[in-house]
Amino acid sequence: MNSCFFLLGVLLLFCMVSNAQDSTSVPTYRIYGDGEDVVFLLSGGPGLASNYLDSMALAVSQWSYKAVVVDQQGTSDQPFEAVTLTLANAVQEVDDLRRYFKKEKITLIGHSWGGMLAMAYATTHPTHCEKAVLVGPGGYKIEFFDTFSRRVYGRLTTEESKAISQWQDSLTAGVPVFEVAQAQRKILSRAYLHDKQKNHDRFIKESLAIAPLHIQTYRAMMNNLRKINYDLTEALKNIDTPMAIIQGESDPVGQENALEIHELVKNSRLYWIGDCGHYPWIEQEAAFYTLLRISLKY
Repeated sequence: MNSCFFLLGVLLLFCMVSNAQDSTSVPTYRIYGDGEDVVFLLSGGPGLASNYLDSMALAVSQWSYKAVVVDQQGTSDQPFEAVTLTLANAVQEVDDLRRYFKKEKITLIGHSWGGMLAMAYATTHPTHCEKAVLVGPGGYKIEFFDTFSRRVYGRLTTEESKAISQWQDSLTAGVPVFEVAQAQRKILSRAYLHDKQKNHDRFIKESLAIAPLHIQTYRAMMNNLRKINYDLTEALKNIDTPMAIIQGESDPVGQENALEIHELVKNSRLYWIGDCGHYPWIEQEAAFYTLLRISLKY
């Protein structure tokens, strides 16, 4: 078992190094599988490191796909400037990677913010998007974020809310921003799960501990979304791209968000997973992967 993981690690390292050598105009990435059909996996945030999606990519690769985990700009160790972190550039980055792989069409799997980016790509480049699978997607317009924030904070206990405030106050005492952000994420993440007693430890191990949130990236992209008054309502009405939405019934993004996206996109399907929050492959693994495989063939 250990030797298998070592060989996989060597393979992934080679993929990233060869990407950096071959082209500077596309993001770094990790490849799982060697199928003809290419699937890009887009992480959340904005600004969340992509490696928490590697387990999903491995599963997808076992269904004869080439699964590509994309490091969006500002989510890896690659240098960047905040001014370049815009929705338009993020969409262009995905398309640059499509052309790099010499594919006329790609399939996208987007989680959370990655679902928003997938929707933006599908509406901007409909002829190049084979299909999109949105996993607990964020909203299709800027108003979503205030509603989402209120819902997340509303799920916290009094003690958890107090701890969030205490960590925020620690910034004035010189505690590094990254340390504060990680501590607050650990507390807030309990609101993202259906069963935080049962699943929180696994979530920390498989997501939070390995995938940091890049605060500068988050702030820059949020500023851009507000500046452009982000709204995909009309664009989503006018596309024929097949879309599947997979969402936990307890996901704090809200059931109404998934329902509205489903209503806007005429060629869409909506799948609910019971007893499940924002990370369905952690909380309801078997049900999620069954639906993901169905969605990729939709």
